[in-house]
Amino acid sequence: MKLIFAIDDNYHILFNHRRVSRDGNIIKDIQEALMGRKLYVNNFSASLFDGFKNLIVDNDFLNVAESNTFCFVENVDVAEHIDKVEMIIIYRFNRIYPGDFSLDKTILNSFSLDYKEDFAGTSHDKITREVYFRKDV
Repeated sequence: MKLIFAIDDNYHILFNHRRVSRDGNIIKDIQEALMGRKLYVNNFSASLFDGFKNLIVDNDFLNVAESNTFCFVENVDVAEHIDKVEMIIIYRFNRIYPGDFSLDKTILNSFSLDYKEDFAGTSHDKITREVYFRKDV
């Protein structure tokens, strides 16, 4: 399973039950990365991906996601699923926002940063895409 997150520099994902940012270029980038593969989301995130082919909406998406598929995560804890994850993609907004739900950055301890690239977003001048792969044990 491959997880995708959009976070600020303090790993915040949500504030007051709203995402810290909604950027159209991130959505386009995810669509290009999928190359026709399935994307699993829950009901909370589904509206971000209207029109995506192979979109699977299920509130239990982390349990039903197939191997080698992508999951966009916003409002659920992934700790109990981390052993099934082989790759993590993080879109970082390079800013700090208020937050009340965050990615537990310790999950990255089992992963190595493989690739990092900046690109212009629709809401931010600079968004950083980071791609992590599970460390060899």
